[in-house]
Amino acid sequence: VTLTFYSRTTGAVAVGEDALTALSTGIENTAVGRQALSQITTDKYNTAVGYQSLRNQTGSGGTTGNTAVGAAAGAGITTGLYNTALGWMAGDTGNTTGGTYLGQAAGSNGTGSYCVFIGMGAAEAGVNTDDGTVGIGWDALNDLTSGLENVAVGEKTLAFITTGDRNTALGYKAMYDTSGAGAIDSDDNTAIGCRSMSGDWETAKSTKNTAVGSYTMIGNMNAALENTAVGYTAGEDLTEGDENTLIGSGAGSNLTGAGVSQNTVLGRSALYTSTSAVSCVALGHEAMSGGTATIAGTVAIGKSALSVLTSGQRNVAVGYNAGLET
Repeated sequence: VTLTFYSRTTGAVAVGEDALTALSTGIENTAVGRQALSQITTDKYNTAVGYQSLRNQTGSGGTTGNTAVGAAAGAGITTGLYNTALGWMAGDTGNTTGGTYLGQAAGSNGTGSYCVFIGMGAAEAGVNTDDGTVGIGWDALNDLTSGLENVAVGEKTLAFITTGDRNTALGYKAMYDTSGAGAIDSDDNTAIGCRSMSGDWETAKSTKNTAVGSYTMIGNMNAALENTAVGYTAGEDLTEGDENTLIGSGAGSNLTGAGVSQNTVLGRSALYTSTSAVSCVALGHEAMSGGTATIAGTVAIGKSALSVLTSGQRNVAVGYNAGLET
């Protein structure tokens, strides 16, 4: 039973019951806390501070270079290399290499290498198997399992994605509730801004969507494809539409439903109240901003152009207040 031990030969420092108790020829190891680094024999350059930190590391007999600070930090590592874990149960993971885990239980179940998880519960619940994943923020990427190349920054960002690939979420609860049966496998989405794409996603996966701005595309997404929304609340209610481009504060905010597709909107509140426009072009401040009925194939260019249009198809209006009396 080791209580306090120092070796000039190996540079080992052990403080605590059973700390470094199995060490034979490993050099420059430091263990502080009961059962810290209790199983290594020949590993080198490890530091463990806290009860049972790196307790299961057995290593490969060479330079392993793990650093763990906190009770049970890095406790799941056996032969992993060059990992850094700070916080209770942080990095209580498999045999990863080059991982960085900061926060209570951050990255505590994964096996992917070269990952960065920072924040309480970041990537905690899922068993992340992919290399190079980044999750920063409380519960970021919490349920991730085999999804590839995901990046999440912000509280609860991408919290429910499990197998989806190449998603990027930045902002408070960006892409938060993708918990629908198929939505957890959604790919290639980018959400930047407070609650961007944070709606209660439903059963089908949504892919290749881009939303930039607070509350952009926060509808209950269900098989939405290749939409772009930039600006505060742009595309706010979009759920199943495809190939829409909505740029400007409030642009296309009320568009919703499966038939909404291929609209191009640029300007504050342009195409604002329409719920079911198809293949329309609205360019300018409040262009085509009135009416909720189906408006197909209409073009409005200029401030307030066709802003009172309520129905009709294939109309064209160009200029300041064009078609205002329609």
